[in-house]
This record gives sequence, structure tokens and C-alpha cells, in this order.
Amino acid sequence: MKKIINKVKRLVKRILGLKIDDREMTMVEWLRICGAEIGENVDLINCNCNPKDATCLQIGDNVTCSYTMFLTHDASPRKFLGNNCNKIGRVVIGNNVFIGVQSVILPNVK
Repeated sequence: MKKIINKVKRLVKRILGLKIDDREMTMVEWLRICGAEIGENVDLINCNCNPKDATCLQIGDNVTCSYTMFLTHDASPRKFLGNNCNKIGRVVIGNNVFIGVQSVILPNVK
């Protein structure tokens, strides 16, 4: 699976005209390419965020997240309101923040 993700990343970089090198792209670089607003000195250690939802993610400066899940959507309303209902919202992380292991950041959180 990781090989497929890296191939997709290389393809996106090639399409955008970015330099392709042999090292693996960091999560921060990948999310920026996908539209996330990410400040300086940000370290995302084994974090999960769907790149399709990256435009809803904003992270300030001096942020460290460790084993964190960023959810910009909530599909639970589907259970009660039908398949076409989905709650979508921005996730905004401020400056000078540490988010610890196994945290889940939900939509519309600042």
C-alpha cells in the first residue's frame, strides 16, 4: 500500500511540476500540495488525514502531532438521515500546540 501511495505522490509532483527526488515526501509536504494551510516548524508524526479533505485543514506554527487522526467530515448522520448526508467542517489547530497519541480531531474544531 505504501508503494502505491508513493507512486501517487510522485505523479502529483510531476503534474504540478515539482522536483522529484528519491527521498520520501513528508506528510506536511503532501498535505500542503493537497491544499492544507500548514505553518512553519510543524511535525506530523504518523498522523492520518485524507488528502481529499486537506483543504479543510489549517495548522499554525510550532505544532507537533503524534499518532493523531484529523477528521474533517462526520458520516454518522447517514445512519439517521440517509446516504447523502455528511457533516463537513474545518479543523483549525493554532500556534504552539502539541497533540498527543491517539487523539482524534473532529470537524469544526478550533
